[in-house]
Amino acid sequence: MSDVNIARTNISEIITTILNSLLSTTAKFEVSYFVGPQTTVFMIDVQQSDFGRLLGAKGKNIGSLRTLVAAMAANNGFRGIVQIKDEEKFLIHRG
Repeated sequence: MSDVNIARTNISEIITTILNSLLSTTAKFEVSYFVGPQTTVFMIDVQQSDFGRLLGAKGKNIGSLRTLVAAMAANNGFRGIVQIKDEEKFLIHRG
């Protein structure tokens, strides 16, 4: 396994550890990642009831998580982004 693949696995495990601390004790979530030519997308699948906790006030929690992942990925030579699966279905659309 290459250093970059090890880094991706480690980042995924770090995300899981952070979510275990951040979300409710009964929260069910899944962290997966998809590899592109230069970018790795870390996908978080979380229940709707825990979506607000994941986002945080004014998006501070998810923003901080995205910053950490981007920094760790850049340190290992690739671009890393965090997405929430089906994020748009949780958000209230304002017209």
